[in-house]
Amino acid sequence: DRLRITLPGGGRVLSLAEVEIFSDLQPGDPLTLSGRNIARGGTAQQTSTRSGAPKGNQAILAIDGIDNGVFSNRSVTHTNSETDPAWIVDMGSTLNVDNIRIAERSDGCCENRLSNFTVAVLDDAMNPVWTETITTGIPNSSHDLHIPVDFGTEGQFVAVQLNGTGTLELAEVEVFGGEKMNFARSPEASAFQSSTRIGSGGNEAQFAIDGNTDGIFGNGSVTHTMTEDDPFWQVDLGQ
Repeated sequence: DRLRITLPGGGRVLSLAEVEIFSDLQPGDPLTLSGRNIARGGTAQQTSTRSGAPKGNQAILAIDGIDNGVFSNRSVTHTNSETDPAWIVDMGSTLNVDNIRIAERSDGCCENRLSNFTVAVLDDAMNPVWTETITTGIPNSSHDLHIPVDFGTEGQFVAVQLNGTGTLELAEVEVFGGEKMNFARSPEASAFQSSTRIGSGGNEAQFAIDGNTDGIFGNGSVTHTMTEDDPFWQVDLGQ
């Protein structure tokens, strides 16, 4: 019920973005794990589609695997200006959902349009089973946001809705999950490491099991030990 990662050698630093643990894997199992974007195999719709020059706009562009947020590069969705515009992806079956990454439009003119929006996981009857509202928008420096989902959440659909009147414009929506459950996300799981670097930007052992796979240290979700001999990180699954 424990997993330890050790970096052997002298004067080394162990730094991890995320550790995921899956149970009951068998040879030949499909790789629909938390490290894979299960939205790529889905179908997408939105409440409306902006008409005009062929520069994108369609709902499918948020699951095409291209997170370039420059609208003229033709891989950004765009609704009409309306009340509560929404986008939704159907993943085809009920799956575990571990975390979601949303990339916004990044043109200088329009990079702040994705603000005060709600992300939801819905079951096969379109009932919400998990929701989170983001009121502060997405940091302009990264133009994307990693959103951990509660452990054990299962759903067939993931939706993004802008709250209020405006246009919904998405560069990419990635949904990480699958048929296997990431037991490192269990509420009973706890993590520790051989030492913790002092300073800003994250560092704590728990960040490797927070559901956030963002490996950019400045975004505050990466572990970091001191420089030492044989640094290690460990998770206790509590089972």
